[in-house]
Amino acid sequence: MRCAAVILAVLALIGAMMTVEAAPRGEKYKVAVCSFGTFQEIDIDNLKVEGSEKSLYSLVIDGLLDTKKFSAFELDRATLDAAGVNYTGKITPSDAKKIGEVQGVRYIICGSVRNIAPIESECTVLSNGLKVFSVRARISLQMMDVTTGRYVKGAIGAGTSSSSHVRVGNDIHTLSIGTTKVAQTSVVNALWKAAQDATKSLAAEL
Repeated sequence: MRCAAVILAVLALIGAMMTVEAAPRGEKYKVAVCSFGTFQEIDIDNLKVEGSEKSLYSLVIDGLLDTKKFSAFELDRATLDAAGVNYTGKITPSDAKKIGEVQGVRYIICGSVRNIAPIESECTVLSNGLKVFSVRARISLQMMDVTTGRYVKGAIGAGTSSSSHVRVGNDIHTLSIGTTKVAQTSVVNALWKAAQDATKSLAAEL
C-alpha cells in the first residue's frame, strides 16, 4: 500500500515537471529560438532557402508563428555576447536563466537535427552524370522553462524532398551526406517540412 502511494507520488511529480504553465487567454507563449549548429559538418544555421535569406533557424520561427500559439523570435546575439551569455551548444540551467532575463522570455526552444539521409531509391541524374538523391530529414525541438532550466515539452518532425524537384544542370549546389551527393535545395526543403511538422506537434502538446 505504502509502495503504491510512493509510486503515485513520483508519477505525479514527473507529471508536474512536464507541464507548461498555460498562456493567459488570448495571449501566446513568448519564446526565443536557439540555433541548430552543425550536423555532419554541415552548418545548418547557414543553409539558405533558394532565392531568399531564410535559414532553418528562420523556418522554425515561421513554423511556430504559423501555429498561432507562439510569439517567437530569434536571439539577440549581440546583446547576449555583450552580457557574456552562452547561447550555443549545451545550454545549462544558468545559461537559460540569463537568456530569459536578457530576452524577456519565460521559455526558450532549442533545436537539433537528428538525421539527414539520402533516399537511395530516388535520384535525379544531372547533365554531367552526377546522381543527386532525394532527402529525408528529422529534427527535434525542446522547449525549456528558463525559471527552472528544465525541458518541459518536446517534439520531433520529419520531412522529405524529392530529387525530381531538383533543377537538372551543372550549376546546382550539392552537399555530401556520407559518400552521397544531395542537392542543398533538397536538404533545405526537407528540413523546412520537418520544421513544419515539429512545430505543429509541439503546439499540439500545449
